[in-house]
Amino acid sequence: ARPAQAGAMQAGERNPLGIRTAAVPRRPTAAAEAPTSAAEEQQLRLRQQQYWNVLREPPRRCFLQLGRKLPSRHDLRKTLSELRWCSPELRAADPNAFEEPWVWAQREVSAGKLGELTVEEAAALRLCTAGRVDCFGPMGRALSLEDAIASAASAGRSARPGRGDAQPSEKRLWEEFVLELSGGMQRLPGGGREGVKRLFAALRLPRAAWSSHFEGRQGDAISFAAPLLASELEPPSASKVGDEAEKAPQGEEMLDCLLEFDATVASQAANVHPFLADLSGEPERRREECWLLPPFVRGFIERVEASPQSQGRAHVLIRGLRTVEPLAEVLEAPDEAILAGSLLVGLHAPEALPPSAGPTMLAGVGCFRALTAAAAVRNPDAVHTMWKGYLECLLEGVQTWKQLKNPSSGLVGVARTAVLDVAVAATGVTKRALGCECCVNHSAMEAERARRHQEAEELKRDAVSVAREHLVALQLETLTDPEAFLRFLQHDPIKAFEAVPAAVQAYLEAEPAQRVFLFAKLMGLAAMAGALLRGDPKVQAAFDSPFPVQEDVDLADMMERLEATTNESSLSPPVDRDTSALHAVSLLRLQRLRLARTRLLIAGGAPDVGKTTLMREAFGFSHFVAGLSRTGQTEQITFALHPSGDDRFRPVYIVDTPGFGDGEKMHRNDMVRLLLGAGSWIPGGVTLLWVVKAGRQVRLEADDILRRMAADPRVSTLVVVTHIDVFFEERYREVGPQWRDGLLEGVPHKDPRWAAQRRKLMEELKHEVEEGVTSILGHCPAPRQESRGAGGLAFACLGGWMSVDEDDADDEFAQTSPWPWARQELTEFFCILNRQELRDWLDAQLGIEAAWAVPPPLVSTLGGRGPRQA
Repeated sequence: ARPAQAGAMQAGERNPLGIRTAAVPRRPTAAAEAPTSAAEEQQLRLRQQQYWNVLREPPRRCFLQLGRKLPSRHDLRKTLSELRWCSPELRAADPNAFEEPWVWAQREVSAGKLGELTVEEAAALRLCTAGRVDCFGPMGRALSLEDAIASAASAGRSARPGRGDAQPSEKRLWEEFVLELSGGMQRLPGGGREGVKRLFAALRLPRAAWSSHFEGRQGDAISFAAPLLASELEPPSASKVGDEAEKAPQGEEMLDCLLEFDATVASQAANVHPFLADLSGEPERRREECWLLPPFVRGFIERVEASPQSQGRAHVLIRGLRTVEPLAEVLEAPDEAILAGSLLVGLHAPEALPPSAGPTMLAGVGCFRALTAAAAVRNPDAVHTMWKGYLECLLEGVQTWKQLKNPSSGLVGVARTAVLDVAVAATGVTKRALGCECCVNHSAMEAERARRHQEAEELKRDAVSVAREHLVALQLETLTDPEAFLRFLQHDPIKAFEAVPAAVQAYLEAEPAQRVFLFAKLMGLAAMAGALLRGDPKVQAAFDSPFPVQEDVDLADMMERLEATTNESSLSPPVDRDTSALHAVSLLRLQRLRLARTRLLIAGGAPDVGKTTLMREAFGFSHFVAGLSRTGQTEQITFALHPSGDDRFRPVYIVDTPGFGDGEKMHRNDMVRLLLGAGSWIPGGVTLLWVVKAGRQVRLEADDILRRMAADPRVSTLVVVTHIDVFFEERYREVGPQWRDGLLEGVPHKDPRWAAQRRKLMEELKHEVEEGVTSILGHCPAPRQESRGAGGLAFACLGGWMSVDEDDADDEFAQTSPWPWARQELTEFFCILNRQELRDWLDAQLGIEAAWAVPPPLVSTLGGRGPRQA
């Protein structure tokens, strides 16, 4: 018997498709609007949690989409058998309706008509599309059950489950069914490949469900736990969505509803025409529904028309959720790289600002806590009792040999000593045979104990060498005594792992110079912990632990439970060591999945080349302070969420760095050095934006560090040249008078020969800039307009007289162009980018489409992201 569960549905509410909706939470954008009490802050967090629960996707399905199917407890046939007993609707259905998909799938797969589909995948698709049994209703209710319960609990409700409400065990069974269904859909022709721009799904909903999830909820987030049959043409009447939608309770009003999905959702659909049953007896509208939308379709309610002009039904337009595609390289990266990358993003992303912490940082801290509960330092084995040999006991205390060697000993003395020695030897052998304490070899035992202790220390020393190699590779100037930390780590590695939460909190509150030490130590701990998690023999030999953990059903189930966790208390590891190991590995897998979607645009360069100005002007980050004064100097690494990104589904961050080569404050240089490992922590997800100031070729200290980062094949490199206007102005004022008195003497300034001569000067300056870039990188990236792939070189002037707009003409502080032709000629020759052009180019390099320029109104935080504006 299954235990009773608290339901989330109100009395009489029907939700056949597992529809979930939540308002988009907004944080205040000004300090005066911030929550003034702990209760208000808690309510804000609850709204955010409800929002993420609606849009989140089960990890099993995420990994399936990436070609890594996690194991299941049962095969599909057994899963369906158990589902029939769990669901009253399925139990009442015709048993032949469950057998027919298997017979059909086996026949079609054997005949080679379904390509690479397996029998289980084909049977799942056939069951959902043939229309002989309603599985969408029970599936939707079951898959949305636990999230609905959590939403009800957070809202203070404790509703009891109604008749037909699913139980958590049923939810697990449907999740296994969804894996086969989704796996089959991935092998079918998709809407994105066939260029489908929109899809329609017509259905009937109870008035209560319409009021709860659609009426007045324009702009809210929405998801459908169950799949949907859809068509490219707008159906003339409502579609049949299972018996659940048709068999409404007596007296309950039903509403015809038309859902229209945009191209983002349509690209996820699969063409299931081969799986449709013989529908000769069905209406024409049924045969048109040859597209199947997958489970967990997510998006935003763009428009709601409760009183449409046509056909007397409600019309809802749903805009799909756009996400960043995960990187396969990150999914294959070693565990220590995932831990290091998660700490980098978690500690610096805007979501990690006190007093709250984001899921990335919480998962990283939780992983270390679970690791300390699952592992223990391997102590030397106890030395067992070591006995003296019988010969040693026999000869111990015997004096006869000494008497024989003594020339003064007489015959009587030797005889007396021999008699006594016989008694002593007999006594020694007897005590050895009886196991007396005096026959224990204490010196041998102490020597063995010392040897084993030395072996244990050597094992710990070998394990700590992983962290030592990582710290040495950082080459930090301010980390003068890393051996002190390494000695502490070797003395008790578990205590060091336990100190990670405190180190994380200290990092968030520390000054920039102290952050270098703390982050370097955290990277050393991440290297050692990751090696233990993946079962590195060198590290594993120093610990007693269940690692490495095999990928099995228990691991997949724990990932499902932890995926929705965002509070620190629920991330506490279990007491059991084996379960704690599963806990640690599950959190690591979730971090890997989040990190695979992360993109970093790291702006680097020498001091005062315009990095911060470039980021502020291109992306609108008003909180980025730039300038030559001390207040305008970047002191530490600064992460800012991309204006079209969000923390969960599009974690694209713009990273501003201190200028490298500043001898005044060496910690700024070390801040940049710490980012050298970002390419290995997030392989394929890091783009280096190298900002170069146009001018005479001068070897800068920043060139060496940037060359090392750009040499990493996993890092894309963009070069942006700034101050080309200043460089041209200085050179033109130098050579212009020479032309006037020589080559162009007597030629009017408006004569085309002056323009041609200036163009030659521009060619020289461009060649000089490209030579400087080549001397550092070994090659010069192709110009932006000629670059077809990742990388490229562009010119941008977002400050000075080149950036003055016509609207700024009355600004007395705005710089004016020294010559009326200067701005146009420089822009045309160097293809100088303005703010919007630079933004579009960088977005294209990051993989952000132009359509993302109008993002959903996601969360904005104080001091970080501003309000989203369409």
